[in-house]
Amino acid sequence: MSKINNQLLFPMIMAIAMILFSCADADENIRVEKIKFEKEAYSVMVDGIIFIKTYLSPKEAMSRELSWTSSNPEIATVMRGEVIGVKDGETTITASADGNSVSCKVQVISKKVPVIDVRFEKNELVITEEEKTILPVLFEPNNATDQRIIWTSEDESVSTVDTQGEITAVKEGETYIIAKSVDGGKIISTKVIVERKGKVTGVILDTETLTLPIGDSHTLVATVLPLDAVNKNVQWSSDNEAVATVDNNGTVHAVAKGNANITVTTEDGARTAVCKVTVSLVYRDNFDRPNTGLTNQSSVIGKDWQINNGQFEIFNNYLRTIKGGTPSQSVILNKSNDAVMQNIDGSFVFKIDITHNIVGWGGVVFNAQDDNSYYVLRFNSGSSALQFLATQTNGASWGVLSIQQLRGQPALGTGTTYRMTIRSNEPGKYHVLITDPSETTIIGEMNLTDNRNFLFGNGYAGIWSQSDGIMYDNFYVETK
Repeated sequence: MSKINNQLLFPMIMAIAMILFSCADADENIRVEKIKFEKEAYSVMVDGIIFIKTYLSPKEAMSRELSWTSSNPEIATVMRGEVIGVKDGETTITASADGNSVSCKVQVISKKVPVIDVRFEKNELVITEEEKTILPVLFEPNNATDQRIIWTSEDESVSTVDTQGEITAVKEGETYIIAKSVDGGKIISTKVIVERKGKVTGVILDTETLTLPIGDSHTLVATVLPLDAVNKNVQWSSDNEAVATVDNNGTVHAVAKGNANITVTTEDGARTAVCKVTVSLVYRDNFDRPNTGLTNQSSVIGKDWQINNGQFEIFNNYLRTIKGGTPSQSVILNKSNDAVMQNIDGSFVFKIDITHNIVGWGGVVFNAQDDNSYYVLRFNSGSSALQFLATQTNGASWGVLSIQQLRGQPALGTGTTYRMTIRSNEPGKYHVLITDPSETTIIGEMNLTDNRNFLFGNGYAGIWSQSDGIMYDNFYVETK
């Protein structure tokens, strides 16, 4: 029976040994990536002993053996983190492993330096469940001989602290960590707040300011912090829905000219971030609609265009005047109840592409008060002249406010598309550019002034044509 037991026992012992060897070998194979001392400097009495606490990363490498050296063993010796003071002086203690090392200064003194005061480096500490951290204590003087601390936690169910001052967060809550100096009995405490793991700590938006024209939309992107937060649900709101609204996806819709604050709020923790939205008045029209054959002044096309003294048709996505009236041949924008360029405070940008298929005058109407009072800016494809005019008194009289030549151009010519851009920051003063449609080549540039002081400060915008063969595209108005 004894022989049989021995036969069974030997394989079992070998198996256990192999397991232990395998575990040890696994630990040894984990390389040390970083070494950290609890403090950067220590002091020790002659013939005294201190222990330097060391932290290794990753945590799995904590079992690795470190190599310890003293730069001056005649001052202090070291073995496995235990430092023994030999005589007065200073030495450097170094711990190394896997090509990484860390050092600290050790002052050896024969005369005791008493502790006058102690304090924490932080008045409050916020950590997350399961997180570990060191709570440094600062001594006065910093070369006090005995820098030992007795550590306690007021509520160990929230957070614990070991003999070296390493705090471990246990669960969400608040407690106080208390430190008492061995020398002098100085007592200090600090508040420790343990937050739930995965708790939201903040939220940020991809932009803090946004400018949109009326009718446009933009989706804001909210990032909940930390990135591994458990509950990333958010709610959106606008403080001025008459100007801008926002849906549950963070998509902002520009409603009317003005300003609004869009706020995102986290479901967890009610953390917020704000985007300031400015809505400008913008209208675009590519004239891409079928010919309705409307012929009279009161007719309205798709709620966008009102005809004044003329007929029109759509041709290749252009609006083309068929027959002009006298004295004006204009199409004036009257966009439902939200007429573009009304109440604009004298600041706007107006762009349109014009193509002369015949020699003649073509241009734009802007700041129209009504069908009889407005500015006209026009140019002739058969010349290089640009005219700035105004009309009043039932459209029967014209005031030629300015005639300028286009930057050395003999003639614009027919069959070529030009872009006209008008900018204004105050009534009666305008900056004009004539360019190619891509706005890369400037054909003409000038500043115009209403020298007759009609000063139409706001109003409608539209197009002006002398006769058939003047085509328009890419109508754009923006008011600030």
